Amino acid sequence: MYQSNCSLKASLTTRCGGNFASDSIKQDSITYNTKITIDAKWDARKIRLARTNREKFNASGKNPNSDLFKPRNELVSNTALLVDSVYVKAFRLAAYKKALAYKKGSVAHCFLIGGLTIVGVYATIGLILMIGSVKLY
Repeated sequence: MYQSNCSLKASLTTRCGGNFASDSIKQDSITYNTKITIDAKWDARKIRLARTNREKFNASGKNPNSDLFKPRNELVSNTALLVDSVYVKAFRLAAYKKALAYKKGSVAHCFLIGGLTIVGVYATIGLILMIGSVKLY
């Protein structure tokens, strides 16, 4: 029995659930995209907006497509990734999320935390000295 190449390919495709070559290419691209996304998130941790840029970001309505979040040579671990669209999109998204999460504490908050820390340290030292001076018979 002679079976044509087309019908053999069709029977393999329907029985096995798809073309083997295209499935492995899809898996490779998913793995590549995941690795690139992880690299972009890691590199985006280095970005820091200056005060003027932060004011521009807040004034523009917190635009995620702002040029403030473009990856630059000094921020990227591998400069060849600057032309990869997956990397650039992931970097911009991670940098945008970092900018949204930035919250600067007020001066009063810093003084409060610092004051409580100092009071706690002195109270601990005083307690240790008081316990050390008590004589146990």
